[in-house]
Parts: sequence; structure tokens; C-alpha cells
Amino acid sequence: MAVFALTSEVTFLDGVNHSAALKSAVLTLSAAELDTTDFASGGWVEMIGGNKSGTLALTFMDDVADNAVDELLFAMLGTVVTFTVKPVTAAISASNPEYQGSVLVNGYTFGGDVGSLATKQLTFPTTGAVVRDITP
Repeated sequence: MAVFALTSEVTFLDGVNHSAALKSAVLTLSAAELDTTDFASGGWVEMIGGNKSGTLALTFMDDVADNAVDELLFAMLGTVVTFTVKPVTAAISASNPEYQGSVLVNGYTFGGDVGSLATKQLTFPTTGAVVRDITP
């Protein structure tokens, strides 16, 4: 896979494929910046990486039907659940990696603007390691 447009990203949350209800899924990872600057640094700041962290930002098209988006997300509030995200529906491979980990479902929303599409825009912090898997 070369440069591509995200048209069939696959996202599971707590073992449920939510791809048909998602308008956006963005996994962001970072490492803490630890300042190691000393008198020998020649006037330049020097850094090393520290603890890693991340967020999974999801924009759901809301659905309040039985066993749909609203009910499932409400039930997850305050719990740690697994997630997976991969670029396309094809099998996991070197050109279709799957990112796997856990997130704390620490927020929930309901409502919106009059006449607008009912959505939930939620961002959950990762907890523990996030893995990039290319093994089918």
C-alpha cells in the first residue's frame, strides 16, 4: 500500500466493530520530553524520551437504538476496554498494520445543535502499551 485515502478504516472498541458508525478515528501517541541539558550542551537544549502515552479520538454518528452506539458507550463509561485500529478492512500485513491497546473510557456525551447530525466526539487516554502488529 502506498499513499492512500482513508475510506475503509476499521476500528474495534471493546471487541465491537464500530466502523459503520464512525466518521473519524485518530490514534495519537507521544513520548514525554525529558530535559538532559547540561553545561556541556553548548547552549542547546538536549532531550531524551520518557514515558509514552496516547489518545484515541473517535467521532461517532450517534444511534440510540437498543444495543447501538449510545447504549454501548454509556455502559463503558469508567472502564478500561481494548481497541484496535487498522487502515483498511484487509488482513493485517506489513502494508496494513493494526494498532492494538487499551483505553480508559473517561467521557460520554449526548446532544448537539438543532438540525445537525447527532454525533459523539470522544477522546480516550490509552492505558498500558500500544502495539503495532503486522502479523496476520
